[in-house]
Amino acid sequence: MAGPSRTDRHPAEIWVGFARSAESGRVLPRRRYIKVIRTGKNRAIALVADMDGGVWSGLTFFRARPRSLDKLRGDLPIHRM
Repeated sequence: MAGPSRTDRHPAEIWVGFARSAESGRVLPRRRYIKVIRTGKNRAIALVADMDGGVWSGLTFFRARPRSLDKLRGDLPIHRM
């Protein structure tokens, strides 16, 4: 899967954690790229892309409240704007 273009090149946040592979059961490092686009005072669109063990494994977007995004973050922040 090709990289999620703008989210991986210009993310607002990158978090590192771990995820278990559904296929092999192995635990792999996960990088989670998060970009938030504010659409109002308490409204935003979140773009989230996951890279597990160097392979893109997921991409999604949804409406969110900025405070609710804490549940998406990983264990260790390695980049924040």
